[in-house]
Amino acid sequence: MGLGREGLSLVRYLARQGFRVVAVDRKGPAELGPALRALADLPVELVLGRNRAEDLAPADIVFLSPGVPLDAPWVAEFRALGRPLSSLTDLFLRECPAPAVGVTGSCGKSTTTALVGRILEDAGFTAWVGGNIGRPLLDWLSLIRPWDRVVLELSSFQLELGPPSPRVAVVLNLYPDHLDRHPSFEAYAEAKKQILVRQGPDDWAVLNADDPVVAGFATVAPGRVAWFGLGPPAGRPAAGIRDGRLVLKTATGEEVDLVGVEQISLPGRHNLYNCLAAALAAYLAGATVTSIRRVLARFRPLPHRLESVGEVNGVRFVNDSIATSPVRAAAGLRATAPPVVLLAGGKPKGLSLDPLVAAARETCRLVVPYGQAGPQVREAMVAGGVPVDEVQPGLAEAFRRAVILARPGDTVLLSPAFASFDEFRDFEHRGEVFRRLVNEWRAQNSSP
Repeated sequence: MGLGREGLSLVRYLARQGFRVVAVDRKGPAELGPALRALADLPVELVLGRNRAEDLAPADIVFLSPGVPLDAPWVAEFRALGRPLSSLTDLFLRECPAPAVGVTGSCGKSTTTALVGRILEDAGFTAWVGGNIGRPLLDWLSLIRPWDRVVLELSSFQLELGPPSPRVAVVLNLYPDHLDRHPSFEAYAEAKKQILVRQGPDDWAVLNADDPVVAGFATVAPGRVAWFGLGPPAGRPAAGIRDGRLVLKTATGEEVDLVGVEQISLPGRHNLYNCLAAALAAYLAGATVTSIRRVLARFRPLPHRLESVGEVNGVRFVNDSIATSPVRAAAGLRATAPPVVLLAGGKPKGLSLDPLVAAARETCRLVVPYGQAGPQVREAMVAGGVPVDEVQPGLAEAFRRAVILARPGDTVLLSPAFASFDEFRDFEHRGEVFRRLVNEWRAQNSSP
């Protein structure tokens, strides 16, 4: 069900394994053009333009794409037939021959996942990095060997069906998010908890000691718990900070120095957590301290994550399109030197803007709201005493307004605090458009 990125991967894998596959999507052929071309050489039955339980009644099992809500009426009807539901994540973790590291949380998942993968590669492993980022690893399953390592970024949508837990399960943080999909924060947290509840006694849950909700997961972890946080490392193994240095306490209790806080090129306090979690998880997956040190000192921000796009007429431009929640956008604001002209808006997700307003009050000279959520942003900023401009229809109009109002020394920051789907395919598309707007502005203002 669903012919997005994961759905296509599932269809290819299952069809090539000899199963009879029925692919269902509410979109029609015109909207699914490229997806249908990718399936042209496979014996797949297509049911397009509708989602109905009766279309799946003969099926022995239904694989749901992450975008399919579990409370959809047809899902309930199908469950009533007594048929099992599964997902690509579930299938991959059952079939994968190599030990897996899974990373989840409300923010920082991609950066931490990429860091773990780089450290393991530096340590000599073949590391397969995927999940919620990159190409689905099911496409490469036949190439993965038992002595390799797999690193998966896992969203709440990929976890809510309760797949097998990875050998090393990292939970970075938990803030209200995706409440347009999950009925409550408690339900969202319960989905995240699925990353560790099926671990074995020798597996590791890597938990944030400074996040009370995440720390509470330790009470239900069936395996061992390793802690990370911004204080000195507690327990062993563990990761923390002592005297301005990131340190790792090994399984034997030895505390080893990694890098100084000032050596981390990833901006913001939240990225210290990401580095500590990655160091600890990679260590538990077999990486050496030497590789952890080397990668932490060299790692650079991923695209769309506080990515410096350039400077025009003394104004810096920073792309933090990954910030799809108020908490994540607030972290981006606090990691950016003031004064900031903030571009905020997109598709609402039912979240409180209080964290964003508090951060904007500290760092923003001006907020330019845009898109479907623009009126909500403007109302919240006015109530919070933050200077705010008029609502713009979309990102391009907000950008043009921002460059008119920006002064030398300002940073124009795209840290939207909302989903991108009112205007863009995804947050990457939004970030790419922002980059293009900056490049066009630079070209217009370059000397002849």
